[in-house]
Amino acid sequence: MEENNMVEANAESNSWKAPVLSLNDAVLFPEILLPIAIFSQKGKEAINAALAGPEKTLIVVSVRIFAKEKIEVNEDDLYQVGTKAIISHMARYEDGISLSLSGIERIKINKYESHVPYLLAQSTPYPLLDDSDPESEALNRETLKKFEEMKLNVQTENGISISELIKNVPDPVHQSYLMAVVMGLAVDKSQVLLEAKSTKEVCKIMHDYISYEDNVQMLRDRISKQVADELGKEQKEYVLRRQLSEIQKELGDVTDKGTIREMEDQLLKGGLPEKAHDEVKKQLKRLSQLTEMSPEYQVIDSYVKSLLELPWNKKTEDNLDLNRAETILDEDHYDLKK
Repeated sequence: MEENNMVEANAESNSWKAPVLSLNDAVLFPEILLPIAIFSQKGKEAINAALAGPEKTLIVVSVRIFAKEKIEVNEDDLYQVGTKAIISHMARYEDGISLSLSGIERIKINKYESHVPYLLAQSTPYPLLDDSDPESEALNRETLKKFEEMKLNVQTENGISISELIKNVPDPVHQSYLMAVVMGLAVDKSQVLLEAKSTKEVCKIMHDYISYEDNVQMLRDRISKQVADELGKEQKEYVLRRQLSEIQKELGDVTDKGTIREMEDQLLKGGLPEKAHDEVKKQLKRLSQLTEMSPEYQVIDSYVKSLLELPWNKKTEDNLDLNRAETILDEDHYDLKK
C-alpha cells in the first residue's frame, strides 16, 4: 500500500484508517494543541506516514500506566479511546522529532491492521452525547469558580489570566479539557475525562477532580501555615531568651546553670514515675527562666530537689509480727496502760 494512501475514510461505515502515534505521559483532547517530542522508531515512522497523506492526520492514543517503561508498545498497551489529530508544526532533530498536534475529534479504535513499521488502525468517531441541563451548567460554574480560586500562576501572551480565558470559552466540554491540561492531571485521570460518554459526565468528572485538588491545596496551605507559625514561635522564644540572658549578665543576676544541669542529669537517670518525671521537667524549665534572687526560684529549687531525692523505687519488706510490734511500743512508751 502506498504511504499516500495510509489515511483513508470509508464513507459508508464512517470508519477511518490512519497511523497510530502513542503518547507516554500525556493525553490529547479535542480542540487542544499539544507540543510533544517523539524519539521511538515506530513513532517517527507513524509521523512520516501521516505527513505523506493529504490531510497530515493520525490517531493519537495514550499508553496505559503499566506499559510506560516499554521502549516499543503494542496494541494491548494502548487505550482504545483516543483523538484524531493533525500535525500543525514539526521540526526534525538528529535523534527525534518535535511537533505540535492539534486535536480534532474523539475516536474509538476498532482494530489494528498493521504493526510494522508502525501501528496502523481503523477507528470511528466517538462523539459525546449532549445532555446539557441546569445540573451540568451548575457543575460547570462551580468548577470554574474553584479553578479561579486555585490561583494558578499561568498567564497568556496578552496578559489575561488563564481562568479568564477559559471562562470566555463557550463550550463546557472544551473548558474542562483546558482546565485538565493547565492542572497537569495524571494520564489515567485525563483518560477517564476523555472517555466520558456525555457532556454532563465530563462536567461531573472535572468537578470531582478540581474539588479534590482544591481540598489538597487547602490542606497544604494549612500545614504550611502551621509550620511557619511553629517556626516563628520558636524563633521568637530564642530571641527573647537571648535578650533575657544578656540582661541578666548586665545585672550580674545569672542563674546557676550548673545546679540546674545536675538536676537534669539526675532526672535523665530515671527512677521517677511518669507524672513525677513530667512535673520535674516542667519545673526545671521554669527554674531556668528565673534568677536566683527570685523568691520563686528558692521554692521551686527545694521542691524539685525533694522530688528527685524521694526513694520512688526503694521498698522494704513488711513485718507483721504483732509481738515484735508490742515490744517496740513498750520500749518507746513505757508504763502505758492498755
